[in-house]
Amino acid sequence: MIGVKRFLKRFFASPVPALFVALFVAFAIINSNYLDMGYLQLHQIDEYGFHLSLLDMYDGLREGDLRNLFGYRFYNYGFGFFLLNLFVTMPFLDDTHSAMAIYLPRMVTSLSALVGLYYLYRTARLQVNALTSTLFVFLVISMPAFWTIGSWFHPDWLMTACLLAAFYHFACNDDDPGRNYWYGVLWFGLAAGLGKFQAFTFLPFLFFYVFHDELARLDFSRFAINLKRAVLSVAAAFSIFVAINPYLLHPAGLHAFLRILEQNMVSNATGHYTRIIHGVGEKIEHAVFDYYLNPLLFLIFLGLIAFWCADYFRGGKRRSYQALAFYCAIYFAYLLFGVNKVWPHYYLGLLIPAVLLAPPLFTGLHRAWRIGLLLAAIVLQVGYYGNGYAEIAKLSYRSNTTELMRQHQTISNFIVESLRGKVEAGSIVLISPFTGFDYERLGLRYRSIFLTDSGFLSYEMIDLEALKLKYASDPELAKVKISRFRQKDFIILNKVEAYFRPELRHEAYDIVAY
Repeated sequence: MIGVKRFLKRFFASPVPALFVALFVAFAIINSNYLDMGYLQLHQIDEYGFHLSLLDMYDGLREGDLRNLFGYRFYNYGFGFFLLNLFVTMPFLDDTHSAMAIYLPRMVTSLSALVGLYYLYRTARLQVNALTSTLFVFLVISMPAFWTIGSWFHPDWLMTACLLAAFYHFACNDDDPGRNYWYGVLWFGLAAGLGKFQAFTFLPFLFFYVFHDELARLDFSRFAINLKRAVLSVAAAFSIFVAINPYLLHPAGLHAFLRILEQNMVSNATGHYTRIIHGVGEKIEHAVFDYYLNPLLFLIFLGLIAFWCADYFRGGKRRSYQALAFYCAIYFAYLLFGVNKVWPHYYLGLLIPAVLLAPPLFTGLHRAWRIGLLLAAIVLQVGYYGNGYAEIAKLSYRSNTTELMRQHQTISNFIVESLRGKVEAGSIVLISPFTGFDYERLGLRYRSIFLTDSGFLSYEMIDLEALKLKYASDPELAKVKISRFRQKDFIILNKVEAYFRPELRHEAYDIVAY
């Protein structure tokens, strides 16, 4: 008992552990909102689809079928992420999807967010005291994206947490060169292998970090050594990625991965297969201003990038922060000009690590100035986002709770009453995305519901021969598609789609398909 008291006394001696406990409790409450699959289908289509992947993996594990185990569909996301969530949800995983099977993956994401905060705090502590570092943590907490993405069954926070851990070790390596460098490479590989392939956008960081002398001072005396280190680092990161995603070693697995990667790049360019062009201003307003930083802090963010990039060529010693600035600049430019989407989770791995560009610049400031500036930034954030925090507390996706639930219930009741007496337990339904309904009231199961791909109906979804014809040139993919095909008994299309609204038809990707 004395040992427990001593532990608790030490634990709460600093405000940081108590803060993390409070954050964990807050996430635990937020994540308990709306634990039903119909709601997810209506509002969070990725999270809805991920549960199908867990079911397939679960079947593969029970039956010893590696094809099902590794056939989790979302190959731009790490197999380790899905395997972790499979083990967490396994006691509750079946075709009815209990509330715990929906709740626990959200908590895995929330814990990833807290791990990311922990490494952000530790990195800040390399430069400033505990109080200032804690205020930097509060600055991240003030970002709505911390909460919205932190309560979502998605690998973005897991990837970002690993990148923050990687940067911590690189920052340690600045002052104490040695094994910390390779710890950083390890965490970088984990970011891609466990989280998302998107983590490889961090490669410019390695380039500017390793070749600092050559680029900043035109000193090529150690070029051969640095080149060897760079090649070994990239090879190590990719090796970790492959080790966590071993399906890549099989030709069919590699083919599936490359196909999904190609589709993802096309999706980035087309705005997820629409004809809508999102301008730079729209991306900044929706992705950055709505979820991360108010306009004033955004300008400061740009200033920090410019400062550290310039400092790189002045021969500054903190090469990890300079390299981070180049990563932020390159990746931000790619998101603004190369990705036709306004999705905020794409920016998480950019704007959360970018906070760490600030702490080194606070070392020369008086303690009162440090506290004052950070408190002012946090107050600006709270004032800017205002009632948004209350909406997050009620519904983690920052939407009007009452209106959403009314819409959900209306749609669900209409579909249920329309199908009542017409469907059987084994009926298969093809339905537009974001059209959730309480299918269990009709005796249907999760696997009874199929979604139209990207919201567009096509022949191969309803006709097996059309499916075989479409994928005739790709036997491996055809084999997977055919094994998952089910003859559809009912098709439900949502009238909000562009095909049913003449004024929006210019937004449709392929009107001929309908």
